[in-house]
Amino acid sequence: MADDRAWLGELLTSVESAPPEMAVSVLARLLAIKLAATEVSFLITDHGGKAVVRLTGAAAEGTMQLIVEATHVLAYVVITNRRFTDLYEWGRRTTRLSLAAEIQHRLLPDSFTCETGRFIVAGALEPAADIGGDTFDYTLDRHALHLSLTDAMGHDVQAALVATMVVGALRNARRAGGSLLDQAQDAHQAVADYSDRAHQAFADQSERVRRAIIRHGAQVMATGQLLRVSLDTGQTTFVNAGHVCPLRLRDGQVEEITPLADLPFGVTPNPGYRLQSLDLRQGDRLILFTDGMLEPQGSEAGLSDLIQQTSDWHPRDAVRLFTETVLELSNNDPRDDATVLCLDWPAPNSPYTGHCQIYSGR
Repeated sequence: MADDRAWLGELLTSVESAPPEMAVSVLARLLAIKLAATEVSFLITDHGGKAVVRLTGAAAEGTMQLIVEATHVLAYVVITNRRFTDLYEWGRRTTRLSLAAEIQHRLLPDSFTCETGRFIVAGALEPAADIGGDTFDYTLDRHALHLSLTDAMGHDVQAALVATMVVGALRNARRAGGSLLDQAQDAHQAVADYSDRAHQAFADQSERVRRAIIRHGAQVMATGQLLRVSLDTGQTTFVNAGHVCPLRLRDGQVEEITPLADLPFGVTPNPGYRLQSLDLRQGDRLILFTDGMLEPQGSEAGLSDLIQQTSDWHPRDAVRLFTETVLELSNNDPRDDATVLCLDWPAPNSPYTGHCQIYSGR
């Protein structure tokens, strides 16, 4: 074991010395030599988090442990090196993204799943062909988990631009130490200011251009949910900016949480936002989602059934199934972005029963 640990150190040094675009190849080559393997391949999941995993035969326990540790090293290498090369991004794409989708993906977290000893959060987004306004985000500090899910109205690049302002305003206020109310107010002001400029530009256009803008959609606003969860107590506060109500799975039953709904970001006049409390207990699963999750099913009933059916699944696998169901019901052509964010606040010593899904590419 000591020799293996020393080898992992040498492996990391070799990989760090390689050019960013060659790091994975170097690790695969060195791992193949160590394991006396003909070839070692690493599969990069696509934006939906799907991958095909192949193992030609049973591996010895020591071999699997070495692979796990080498892959742990690789994860840090990829996280660092993807800032300098598009190689990993190319591997995640099977088709070219629209400009709106390109902007939208830059607003999402680098990892769609975060798993700690205290909680698990996982998100999924299935974009529509001509939208691009949904986002989700999460971040940790020493005392709290911060979550947001937003839905910018409009189409194409306009929706993506509004989403960019909302996410940018939320992050900027949060990083400046602002409260949830500060974040909500800053997001509202950013969209409202953009709307004022858009309306002025609209007034300056010719009648022909105005008609085109009206057909395309000139509404500028965004709905959203912002949450702060105390890591010590689980105490949860949130702001609802005109967004669809979240669902909570507790003791095997799915229930709708019906908060006070304030106006969406950008809608004026706006009397402001209210800070509300949410009852989050050990063992709860909280589901935030956009209205695109409901359109193919016609109501919340279908989503509630899925939440119950996947109650013992890992959140990462559950949210994938939710968005895949939207695709299936819409014949792979959803009319709106479908986004879901799942937070598990597990009770102590309550592991998942292990639905480890293997996904093939669409």
